[in-house]
Amino acid sequence: MDRFGVFDNPLAGHLAAMSGGVYKGDFHCYSMAMYQIENNQYESGGKIVLPASVLERLTRMNIEYPMLFKLTHCESQRYTHCGVIEFSAQEGRAYVPHWMMNMLQMNEGNSISLEYVSLVPCTYAKFQPITNEFLDLTNPKSLLERTLRSFACLTLGDVITIHYIGNEFQLRVLELKPKDEVTIIECDMEVDFAAPEGYVSPKREIPVKEEMETDGVDPEILATANSQQNFFAFKGSGQRLDGKTKGTDSPGLANQGLVKRGIPNYSYKANKITFPSAKKLAKIYTQNNDTNNTNDSEDSFSAFKGEGNVLKQQQRKK
Repeated sequence: MDRFGVFDNPLAGHLAAMSGGVYKGDFHCYSMAMYQIENNQYESGGKIVLPASVLERLTRMNIEYPMLFKLTHCESQRYTHCGVIEFSAQEGRAYVPHWMMNMLQMNEGNSISLEYVSLVPCTYAKFQPITNEFLDLTNPKSLLERTLRSFACLTLGDVITIHYIGNEFQLRVLELKPKDEVTIIECDMEVDFAAPEGYVSPKREIPVKEEMETDGVDPEILATANSQQNFFAFKGSGQRLDGKTKGTDSPGLANQGLVKRGIPNYSYKANKITFPSAKKLAKIYTQNNDTNNTNDSEDSFSAFKGEGNVLKQQQRKK
């Protein structure tokens, strides 16, 4: 064992010396499935498992918490950022989620470079679903917020995986503020979504209504209007509560006669006012008069021409 508490064996990798608060180390990378079967919940997060020697070396340094690291694949030079969930791995090994290994294009046992970093808090993050199935979820924003609780930081261009009811949904980190590498621990972050690539919003089909002819009058509408010319509202007899018999209809209503009803506008449209032409109105009224052979006119109506009754008659003085 060296002076930093690291075992001298080939699997321990190459650990860099501490200088000016900088920590770097090389490890053999394995997926969480090879760590412990009962810890499969670590697969859906953005944190890794490191050896205890890393914790011992970091505690001797003047570092900021939480502990955040930059992972770089030594062959492809692809990198991302992550947090740590445990310091219980074998010396020289690092266990990472499977989605992170796919993003870094790594295989089991590949060499990975680990570097301690300090990141700024995130204020805005925009995600883009890889497939359209993510849009079919009832509340995708709530699902994303619950999943991000297992993450410590985000990197621009990362493709994270969300597990939900046996399904996997992939989201690409499309935009981050204020920097391209941020931490999401104890921060107020605004989350937004972008449409998937190639997504086409469904077009809303507006039902086409058949327009009515304006030159002539529909015979069915004319027949309906003619059948309602003798309509008179509230012409039935009533019942008195005191038991007395009620006479015939009041003279005021009896002398009014029947009121003609107009033809409704069946082509009415909301938020639109239409004014029929005088030629069309004249044709409608001419056909109504010829059909009913009535001489009623608006001039025959006279309001308030009934006789009044005095409750108490004054006696004339002799």
